Amino acid sequence: MVKIKEKYKQLSSTNKVLYIVSLVLATIVIVVSLCGLIGVVDGKISNYIAQPLMGIVIAINGKLVFKENKMAAIFSLCCAVIIFILYIITVIWY
Repeated sequence: MVKIKEKYKQLSSTNKVLYIVSLVLATIVIVVSLCGLIGVVDGKISNYIAQPLMGIVIAINGKLVFKENKMAAIFSLCCAVIIFILYIITVIWY
């Protein structure tokens, strides 16, 4: 736990904000997806909300990892682009 705190203190303020935004968005994705699975919200509506948010989370994580591992960051950004393309196709198709 101490190692994580030390690493967090060394980050720039921009990266700290991005980590917090990523964590909040990931939590929202989980909650919306669970609401869709349980039946509180229609599955189609939960997919319309969760899918682009997941793409944003992956894109943010790709940006955060870019200095440490460029290949993983590029892969993350490509996955985010694919998610957004599939989301657009889903919205147009249905």
